[in-house]
Amino acid sequence: MSLYNSLLTYVSPDTINNITNIIPENIKNSLPESSILNINTNTNTNTNTNINTLLNTSLSTPSTTNKVAEEDKIKLNVFEESLEKDYVGCYLDDPTNLTMSEYLGTVNNQLECINKGIEQEYKYIGIQQGDKCYASNILPESESKRKNCNITCTNINQGNCGGYYYNQVYKTNVIKPEAILDTFENINNDINTINNNLDNSLFTTNEPINPYILLVSIVIIILIIMITFDYITNKNF
Repeated sequence: MSLYNSLLTYVSPDTINNITNIIPENIKNSLPESSILNINTNTNTNTNTNINTLLNTSLSTPSTTNKVAEEDKIKLNVFEESLEKDYVGCYLDDPTNLTMSEYLGTVNNQLECINKGIEQEYKYIGIQQGDKCYASNILPESESKRKNCNITCTNINQGNCGGYYYNQVYKTNVIKPEAILDTFENINNDINTINNNLDNSLFTTNEPINPYILLVSIVIIILIIMITFDYITNKNF
């Protein structure tokens, strides 16, 4: 049913033209039929008010994106904020194939799990189910919303410690000595490669010096010496 026919059901034909003229053309076709039910045949004097209300209601659809963003906001306590610089995200786990396979034991809070990961030189730790600490050198793939990591830590005043098969992941900032050695070895190899690829012919020459160029150079040097000597002699006198 078109907007015109819907209006005809509730409003007298004499006022339909006035109503439809108020509504812009690009909005007429997009308005749902139910949105005009508040138009009453006994309130013709308030037609403009009703239409304005109708338009405002129809056009003020809340932003879904903003709503989702608000839902995903988690209020952090002081302890959680102190660890926020190392927080990576909340990741879905697979109980049949753990995404962070190294189990480091139970902990009371996130920091204990981070310290366990540092001690055993893992790059990432994940805490879930309130007290279970896992670790890995590879970041899980299935990132989720932070609100899914909503189980309180054993130390309840220190925030959340993951969810049911959701890892609350932190980086440990561990740099292994082997990685440093590998870096130096790579640099050394690059230097050796550069040295081996240098063309020594750039620094030596087997071509004889042109005698004419040598003669001209000697003459120029002699002239410079003579001019300099003459200038010094004339200056003294």
